[in-house]
Amino acid sequence: MIIVRNDIKPDTTIYYLASVFIDLLISNPKMNIEQFIVGISNQLRDVSINNIYYTLDWLYLLNLIEINDKGEIQIEIK
Repeated sequence: MIIVRNDIKPDTTIYYLASVFIDLLISNPKMNIEQFIVGISNQLRDVSINNIYYTLDWLYLLNLIEINDKGEIQIEIK
């Protein structure tokens, strides 16, 4: 069950942000964190750095992304 709050904009939810993050990582399978933040900021002007990190944490906990030894974010969707 997905809990959606009605007091925030839909495009700031973790679910929406995760879909944008996954799309970016599919087109660029390995990115360092600086490249990733620039890429996300280019697509979403109003996203906060806290929301970026919360969403990355959520995707990591779901085993959808990994951080390699070089510190690059890589997608792990099978």
